[in-house]
Amino acid sequence: SPTDYLLEDLLDSLTSNDIMQLKLLFNKKVYREHERVSFKINSSFGGYLSIFIAYQDSYRLLMTNQKIEASKQYSFPNSFFARKHLVAKKPYGTTKIYAILSRIPLDIESYLSNNSLDKVGEDLSLVNRFRKGVMVTYNNMGKPQREAEILGIGGVKFEVFRK
Repeated sequence: SPTDYLLEDLLDSLTSNDIMQLKLLFNKKVYREHERVSFKINSSFGGYLSIFIAYQDSYRLLMTNQKIEASKQYSFPNSFFARKHLVAKKPYGTTKIYAILSRIPLDIESYLSNNSLDKVGEDLSLVNRFRKGVMVTYNNMGKPQREAEILGIGGVKFEVFRK
């Protein structure tokens, strides 16, 4: 069942750059511990953006439900938080940051919790089509089920090394 997935695996399988592009500044892929990390975000759709770090089955929220506009470039964290910095931290090795763009503000904590992982898959069914700029999920009979709450999931990953 979908709930056997680790959150990170599920998010990796749903991440796509079609709708939302996340790019590390200077395309940097390696950071020393405590070094500042920032990335650019560009989305084809406006909506509500939540950003978090996921590691296997746990996650740490960095931002929830910030409204963004279509086709406007943002940088994280600077566009959203004055004088706040995101710094590379343990665990060493690969860090993955995900961004979820939703049509409506999401209760992101319950959305990412274990018991709702099958809902995440349902919201972003792998068979998606666009209609009037809103993602519609189709059931196996080819009938539209409903507008999905999730418009897109993007991500970046980088390596963190000891200072």
